[in-house]
Amino acid sequence: MIVCFVWPENIFRFNMPRIYKTKEGARKRILINKEILELAVNDVIEGKSIRGTAKGYGIAVMTLKRYVRKKKNATTENIDYTPNYRQSQIFTSTEETELVNYLIMATKLYHGLTPKNVRDLAFQYASENSKKIPPKWVEQETATYDWFYGFMNRHKELSLRVPEATSLSRATAFNRHNVGKLLTYST
Repeated sequence: MIVCFVWPENIFRFNMPRIYKTKEGARKRILINKEILELAVNDVIEGKSIRGTAKGYGIAVMTLKRYVRKKKNATTENIDYTPNYRQSQIFTSTEETELVNYLIMATKLYHGLTPKNVRDLAFQYASENSKKIPPKWVEQETATYDWFYGFMNRHKELSLRVPEATSLSRATAFNRHNVGKLLTYST
């Protein structure tokens, strides 16, 4: 007797957690003063050692090395010495606010959107605005679950679930006149 097991392809796929929790004892990210960083970069470019300069200014060696490379490869004299933590974010905060306002307006018009609809809408919005779209979005022609999860975490005022069906007669009957009549009869 031969027994054969068929395993799904992604049963062993490792998924990264959506919310990263730092380990105990891990060093926290330190914000570096722009002026100090600029002075350190200029010292290295003038000929001082990277390690000695980093130790003298209290900056991580790789951080200093990264900004020195950035300054050497820059076409202009001024470079930005601020960290860019939002480089992988697809929409700006104003664009996300527009998307949130649209979702709220659609809900008020009794056109509830499912999470899948919101992901499709986000992909279309990014495509129309010529945003830099991740390859996974292009492959699936929709935004990823991770983007949606992050979007919902950033906008707690939204609560998207599978919408309840609203008939046309019920939607049109819910107007100021009928609600006023209901309130006058109930008192």
